[in-house]
Amino acid sequence: MNGKGSAPRPMPNREKFESNFDAIFRNKEKKPKDKAQMMRDMRERRKTEGLTDPRPMPNREKFESNFDAIFRNKEKKPKDKAQMMRDMRERRKTEGLTEISIWVTPEQERQVMELLSK
Repeated sequence: MNGKGSAPRPMPNREKFESNFDAIFRNKEKKPKDKAQMMRDMRERRKTEGLTDPRPMPNREKFESNFDAIFRNKEKKPKDKAQMMRDMRERRKTEGLTEISIWVTPEQERQVMELLSK
């Protein structure tokens, strides 16, 4: 059924319209960042914004150098989450690590960091 206004409006430049439409609405494939790179970016952003690390690590260099060994297996395929958690719990147990989470003022943070560095 055709009636008033049923015909499409005339377009002076259909090709330009289609190319602009694709540029705006086309599904752009984004490659996910590597998890290690995401962590480095987040730490760098925190430094530039003057934020402190919520969980300071006394041996960050060791952690960063072993990141792939912790989260990836020999074939460089991601471990399943259950295996990753088992490995992490076992590593924490063998190293005698415990988790401490506290809220402190900047002055208290400085004092805690001094104590941890001893």
